[in-house]
Amino acid sequence: MKIVYVKGNVLIYTSKFVYADITAGTNVDIEKVFSNKDINNNVALELIEGDLIIDDNYKSSMFTYYFATKGVVASTIGISKWPGMPYFILKRLDDEMSKIKRIYNLRLDDELLYDTLYKQSFVSLITVYEVFMTELLFSFVFNNEEIFDLFQSKVNTFIKDKIIPGHKPQSNIFNRVDCENLCYYYIHNVRYQELNKIRILYEELFNITFPKCEKLKSHIKMRNDIVHRNGHDVDGIYYKITKEKLDEVETDISLFISDICNEFKINRDFDITSQRGCDYILNKYGVILNE
Repeated sequence: MKIVYVKGNVLIYTSKFVYADITAGTNVDIEKVFSNKDINNNVALELIEGDLIIDDNYKSSMFTYYFATKGVVASTIGISKWPGMPYFILKRLDDEMSKIKRIYNLRLDDELLYDTLYKQSFVSLITVYEVFMTELLFSFVFNNEEIFDLFQSKVNTFIKDKIIPGHKPQSNIFNRVDCENLCYYYIHNVRYQELNKIRILYEELFNITFPKCEKLKSHIKMRNDIVHRNGHDVDGIYYKITKEKLDEVETDISLFISDICNEFKINRDFDITSQRGCDYILNKYGVILNE
């Protein structure tokens, strides 16, 4: 973890800037707090006298916290790698599932259209599951520096075992930023349909018991047949997707997600506290903030 204490303004002129958190107008003596020998063993402190200008050449990290005594001004907004909190990831999942369910329950004038509607809804339900698993892994890896380091240490093994894609070379890794970019690439290119591999990934990184997923595997196979063979399996047998089948898939995905949440102890209720926030970091190191 790194702390950047700016005795002035933070001026952002790039959309490539990433960070853990940033706060303006701090009245806490950050230099004094993080110069403590016991703290300094675990935290890198950088002092900036005057304004900090952040442009395309600035090397930023998702595990760096910025404290500015004055303002934070951004001429460009566009932080694409920001990991979401589990609460919001779950909320997006619930919202998307609800929309898909509303769509496949629509009444159509032409009976022949239901077959296409149901097939596309089936595919969409599986896609929502895949997006959830991607965002959840991204959130846990990039919200926790220890998990990030563990992921980075296991990358070569994961590539060797074909758990994650290995077609992006690691020979150009020179610094922390390169490592973060590569891990970001791997997480977003994992095949979340291959649940046996996802099980290994999650269990090795988080020491959890991955939920049973045989029903979900069956649904994913059917989804692939819909996408690649318009609903026929390899033997040419056609799947007749019904509204009842869609309800079954939606239920099985929801149960699987609930099991994942239980393993990670994720609460579906909103919790404003975050282990990435500047206030959290100050509280962690003994600074009592005024309400």
